[in-house]
Parts: sequence; C-alpha cells; structure tokens
Amino acid sequence: MAFHLLRILLFITSFIIFGIGLSFYILGPDITFGLLLESAQPLVKSPLKISDMGTPNVDGEIRSLAPFLIGYGVLVYLAAKHLHTHIYYVPHLMIVFFASGIGRMISFMTQDDPHPFFVLLLGVELGTPVIILLVYKAVVAKVESQQS
Repeated sequence: MAFHLLRILLFITSFIIFGIGLSFYILGPDITFGLLLESAQPLVKSPLKISDMGTPNVDGEIRSLAPFLIGYGVLVYLAAKHLHTHIYYVPHLMIVFFASGIGRMISFMTQDDPHPFFVLLLGVELGTPVIILLVYKAVVAKVESQQS
C-alpha cells in the first residue's frame, strides 16, 4: 500500500512540476503566476495581483531556468515509473525539492514580504518533500522487514 502511495505522490508531483516548468517556458512567469494564483484563491485570500513578473529581467530569468524545472519533473516521473529499481533516487530528488524551499525562505529573510501566494509555495516546497520522505521510509522499512 505504501509503495503505491509513494508512486502516486511522485507521479502527481512530477506532473505538477513539469507542467509549471512548461508553462513558465511557453507562457512566461506573468501569465503562469496569474493562472496559479487564480487556482489557489480558495487557499490564498488575497485580491492582490502578483506584480513585477512581466518585467524583461524576471521573464528572461525564469524562462531560462524553466528547462531545469522541466528536467526535474521528468526525473521525478522516471523515478516513479521505475520505482522498484529507482527508489534509491527518491531521497535525493526530495532534497533538491526541499532546497528550493530553503532558497525561497532565504529570499523571504533578505527581501521584503512576499505576496501571500509565495508563502503558500514555501509551505508546499518544504512540506511535500517531508511527506514523500515519510512514505518512502515506510516503503523501505517494509522492504527491509520482508528481506529479514
């Protein structure tokens, strides 16, 4: 059961990451963040639009980094697809995901207060890897107990 839950969580995570990366690359950050904010309205009660995402510097930077996000999504997908043989990669992939949350936290501490949507993203970037790693630990513990 835990194995299937882990696989499902990884697949969902990979599709979301890949989709957001592709949207950044094709639509740009201004449109992508606008769409994400609209979809998150039940969680983020803020009438404020996310500003400054359409500037040339931000747009160019995010579009240039989008292929790395797309590639990361593909790696998470491949780990989920071949989980029996690639389970070893799950903690490494989640460390990268968690590190993105740490980077966002550093930004929060060194810059002005962010839009509330980015606080939600911080929770996702720090929480999702922890949840996936807890399920991963349950899978590994079950496998090890079966081998004993």
